[in-house]
Amino acid sequence: RRVHGGYRYAVCVQRNIRASLSLRMAHFNIHVVNKSPNPQRFFIFSDPPNTNWNAMSVWSNVLSASYGRLAQNSSIQFGVSQNVYAAACYSNISHNPTVEQLASVPVSIEEGSGTNSVLFNPDPYGFLTNPFNREVQPGWFEIVVPNFSPPGQLILVGIGIGTGDDVLFGAGIPAQPGQTVNVQPVMRFHVSVGDLQPGTLVNFMSRGNPTVLVDFTGLGAVTKNVEYNPDGSWTVD
Repeated sequence: RRVHGGYRYAVCVQRNIRASLSLRMAHFNIHVVNKSPNPQRFFIFSDPPNTNWNAMSVWSNVLSASYGRLAQNSSIQFGVSQNVYAAACYSNISHNPTVEQLASVPVSIEEGSGTNSVLFNPDPYGFLTNPFNREVQPGWFEIVVPNFSPPGQLILVGIGIGTGDDVLFGAGIPAQPGQTVNVQPVMRFHVSVGDLQPGTLVNFMSRGNPTVLVDFTGLGAVTKNVEYNPDGSWTVD
């Protein structure tokens, strides 16, 4: 299938505070081939998760990018894990759009796990797992945000994505004081062309450059093949 789409962005520098190892172990690969005669640089970012809030803005993070431009018929492979994390990060989107801190904690979306409800604490910064001793509907987890005085920077809450041995901010929405965000993780990713670096935030509410959606929903460890065609369209197997 051939797809056209796009993005707007703000830079996001990542520093991670991670609680422990994740609860699920599976790996997805995205193999990208440049069929265009023009050298291209590729990057990937996460599709936003489903939430119970109709946020005014939704942000996704560039997880990985090629080091340079790929010549025609050259390829690159991106790897991401299926592990499920709750994540939060700071970012000053309006003025200095960089993340000062990123926190993540492994969660489970399985019934009876006892780890699908977390409390996000802005100060001291981090997460507490299941402080209310309650369960969330299977397939979802929740992030409870307490009442707090909003800092000058934006706080985003959502999902974390594993890449190699690290956990990065995947995608999320601005946190509001006293809010409970129910999150349904998705195993969908976007591939795009351009010079964005890992750590860049992509605004899903205002997009403009070509992207393609790669959907791993319902799949185990698998590789998806993506081709960037000479006419600027995409083919996904």
